[in-house]
Amino acid sequence: NKKGNINTHTQLLSSSNQYSQIIMRLVSVNITLFVALVLMMSSSVPVVEAVTFAQCAVGCKGGVETMNAVCRIIPAPPMKAGCWAIAAACGTPLGITACTNWCVWQFT
Repeated sequence: NKKGNINTHTQLLSSSNQYSQIIMRLVSVNITLFVALVLMMSSSVPVVEAVTFAQCAVGCKGGVETMNAVCRIIPAPPMKAGCWAIAAACGTPLGITACTNWCVWQFT
């Protein structure tokens, strides 16, 4: 039955596409966390007084956009870059934990 075969192939392609999208999202989050970790480990920028630990921690819990707002007020470009890298991961529980740890490292 040709029509049945076409429907079966269409369903398989649709499932495969969904799995591909899930895998790409997981890879993207892992790459973001890796970049943030590298920036954290290589940064020797002193603590900036324009942002407090409390502001940073609230930014992490608030998600990507809230953390981006925190990053905008950090004056030091290397620290700002590290902040934006970690902010990109704030949409996941693991990313929020990584972000909060970054705040502890930078602001306490």
